[in-house]
Amino acid sequence: MNRIALMAALGGLFIAASAHAQTAPSPFPPGDNRDLVATNCTQCHGAQAIVQLRMNEVGWRNQVYNMVLRGAQIGPDQLEPAVKYLATAFGPGVPFANAAALNVSLPDGDGKNLVEGGCQLCHGLDRVTATRRTEAQWTAIVNRMAFIGSPVEPSQKATIAAYLSKNYGVPTQTAAK
Repeated sequence: MNRIALMAALGGLFIAASAHAQTAPSPFPPGDNRDLVATNCTQCHGAQAIVQLRMNEVGWRNQVYNMVLRGAQIGPDQLEPAVKYLATAFGPGVPFANAAALNVSLPDGDGKNLVEGGCQLCHGLDRVTATRRTEAQWTAIVNRMAFIGSPVEPSQKATIAAYLSKNYGVPTQTAAK
């Protein structure tokens, strides 16, 4: 293939890719400062890293500041508008686009209603039931989820962690006889 034909082919691919990018729907819902977030955040990673999360303003502020420390090119006057957009578009209770709901039944017990009411606002219960963790790990997860937006009272966190540890904890090792 000669050089002119190669350049023409590459140019055609570039135009086709640009046209596709312009017609592809944005994963970011409409709202004030959508373009600010979409432009600045996707310079380093894909949109999926953002749209899969559900956090309150405290959690998103922490995330945005973390990204600034890592080199995100966002001005000081843009921090709070970005946080407000993210908390509105991807806050606790905001449904995931095109997500199929999985029907998960939790075992009865003290704390079941708290897990269903708090955890399910941001993600499916399948994320809770899919793995086994130690009590310390469940406690850390419950504390982190409360920090980023789960509407649980401080007095409820121990009940939730105990329920999760009992039902989805790491099996205790039995001593060899």
